[in-house]
Order: sequence, then structure tokens, then C-alpha cells
Amino acid sequence: MKSTCVLVVWLSVFLPAAAVAQEPRAVRAMDEASAEAFVCGQRDSAAFRELVDDIDGSGVIVHVATGDTVIFATAGSTRLVGAAGGQRYLRVTLRPGLPLDQRVAVLAHELQHVREIAHSAVTSQDGVRAVFDQIGRAVAGTHDAFETDAASAAGLRVWRELRTSRRSARLTSQQR
Repeated sequence: MKSTCVLVVWLSVFLPAAAVAQEPRAVRAMDEASAEAFVCGQRDSAAFRELVDDIDGSGVIVHVATGDTVIFATAGSTRLVGAAGGQRYLRVTLRPGLPLDQRVAVLAHELQHVREIAHSAVTSQDGVRAVFDQIGRAVAGTHDAFETDAASAAGLRVWRELRTSRRSARLTSQQR
């Protein structure tokens, strides 16, 4: 009887950790504001979850942080930082001070750009520029900034899902 109890305790300590052990996510928030946006997007938007799931396992690691964006007056930016060991490393920067829903929508927009890079074979900024020359358009007055219709649509779709989620939550709480 004593050995059975010890075995049960031992299994209860070690199995849960093994059961939930998984590969780290490809998208990694580096600060509180980025983490809040990531968690909100994952919780409240199917389109956001789809973006993250597609990026996972794609051979990219994405660090998301708030700070100054590469191009002045933009709400977000995505940069290929480098490639090593079969991985490509990208940095998404979100402008500080954005309201949460806007921050999540901008993050979704930038994650679509990550997806576009992830589905290519590029390993340099010149390669990124060539891909975006094909699938998007240069932002007027810049050398290294591009926009795609898919990224604009992704941000808008997530923003709409967040608004619908908030409206639904308000209606549910009013009915109580």
C-alpha cells in the first residue's frame, strides 16, 4: 500500500509537467505591453490564433517588443534580424502607447508580414525587399518599408473580431 501511494504521488508530480511540455511558441513577447497584446489576440481572435499557428513551426522565431518603429509615424514594423542554424529571426516592434485593441490589430498586421517572410526562403534584408517588391508595394518616401493587402486585411479582420468579442461580452454582462 505504501509503495502504491509513493508511485501515485511520484506520477502526479512528474506526469503533468511532461503532459504539457511542448515546443516554445515561435512568437515571443519581450515586454508587458507586447505580452498583453499577444494574450488578448490569442484569447479573442480566431484570425490572430490562425496567424500564430501558421507561424509556429515555419522556421522563424519572432521577438515582439514595444519601442521606436523603424519608420517614423508607423504603428508597427517587422524586420529580419538574421538567420542561423536553420532558423530565421525576426523582430516586430509596436509603437508604445497604443490602446490594447489597436495594439493587437497592429500586431496581427505585422504577424501577417512575418507569415509572408516565413513562407519565403529569404535570409537577408535584400531577399525580404525582393519578396515585398513582388507581393506588395513600397511605402512612399521610404527605402525599406513595404505594405501588402494581406497585412492590411489581417489587421482589420482581427480588430473587427476584437470589437465583436467586446460587444458580445458587454451584452452578456447586461443580460445577467
